[in-house]
Amino acid sequence: MEPLVLLENIWLTVSIWSVLFFGQVLLTRVLEQRYRAHLLRFIVYEDMVQNATESKSSVNQWKRWILRWSFAALCFYVIWWLSEVVVQNQGLFSFMVGALMLQVGTNYLRNVRSWAMIRYAQLGGIEGNIRYSRWFLLKVLAMEFVGFGVLFFALGWLFSSWFFYGGAYSQWLMALWYWRLSRIASA
Repeated sequence: MEPLVLLENIWLTVSIWSVLFFGQVLLTRVLEQRYRAHLLRFIVYEDMVQNATESKSSVNQWKRWILRWSFAALCFYVIWWLSEVVVQNQGLFSFMVGALMLQVGTNYLRNVRSWAMIRYAQLGGIEGNIRYSRWFLLKVLAMEFVGFGVLFFALGWLFSSWFFYGGAYSQWLMALWYWRLSRIASA
C-alpha cells in the first residue's frame, strides 16, 4: 500500500509536502500566540515564558524554517534520483516520503490537541494551575513519538509499506532526540 501518486511524481510530492510543512509552521505560530493569550495562566511550561520574551526575531525564525524546507526538498530530489536511477527501487523514496509526510502529520495531530486545550480554556473548562518542568515535558513528548512510531510500524507491517516504516523511523528519531534533551535538562 504505497502512495504511488507521490512516488511517481516528484514535483507533486514536494509541492504537497511544502504546503503541509509551511501550513504546520503557520499553525504552530498561531497556537503559540493563542497559548500566551489563553492558556498561560493555567498551564506553564518551564522556560516557556522566558523563551517567549527572549525569542528570536520573526525574520530569523522564518530563515530557519526556509533552510529546513530547502534541505528537506533537496533530500527529496537526491533520494528520488537514487531510488529511480541508481537503485531502481521505489522503496527508498517511499521510506523518505513516509518519514517526512508522517512527521508533519504527527505535528498536525499535536497542534489539534493544543487547539482543543486552548478552546476549552476559553470556555472555562480549565481551572487551577499546573507547571511542567522542562525535562518532564520533553520526556512526555518523547513517549508520544514512541507511540506514533509503534502505530506507524504496525501499519507498515500490516500493509507491507515502506511509507509507514519511514514514518515509524522518523517518530523514533524524534523520540530519541527529545529523550536526549530531557536528560540534558534534568542534569
